[in-house]
Amino acid sequence: MTKDKKTPNKLEVEKAKIQEKMEEFDQFEKEAQSQQTDSEAKRKSPLENLNNSLDSATRLVVTIFGKERWQGLTIPLLALFVALLSISLLMLAMGHNPFEAFRAFLAGAGWIPKPRYGGGQSQLTDFINLTITFTPMLFAALSFIVAFRAGLFNIGIAGQMVLSGFAATVLIGYSELPAVTAVPLVLIIAVVVGALAGGTYWFPQAPIQHP
Repeated sequence: MTKDKKTPNKLEVEKAKIQEKMEEFDQFEKEAQSQQTDSEAKRKSPLENLNNSLDSATRLVVTIFGKERWQGLTIPLLALFVALLSISLLMLAMGHNPFEAFRAFLAGAGWIPKPRYGGGQSQLTDFINLTITFTPMLFAALSFIVAFRAGLFNIGIAGQMVLSGFAATVLIGYSELPAVTAVPLVLIIAVVVGALAGGTYWFPQAPIQHP
């Protein structure tokens, strides 16, 4: 009876030793894998680290600006920020102060007052000149949006505007018609000439864009 009791005890001891050795081996294997991973991470080139940083930055930007609910606001703000940053870096590279340039830009556009004005000029005059210059560009941007929504990438807007103005000036600008008659005719001629100019750009592309 004594031998029968001692035999299982020895087997259990051997089992425990084997189990302990297996656990030690597993722990050693895990440590070896961890050291190998660390050494591989250290061996990564600076370019790979830069790519990882860029990926993280891209994910951050997508997280912030990727929500469709706010894209109408966030995307224009991001574009404005990138444009101002690029201009600032370019001016710094040329040895100029970007803040002084932006201040002069706002003063020339009539958003902030200038130190002094010439005869008959004022901040309101500068702002009116801004609206006169800005209005054609605004309508040009709107015309591009309309054409783009219709499936046409219109790159001839500037030419259409110049041709329309030229035709209206030649046909009506030097005539002696009263303003009540001349203004509607100028608008009609500009629309017709602009549409014809746009058509000459569109017809060659029609078979490609709308097969």
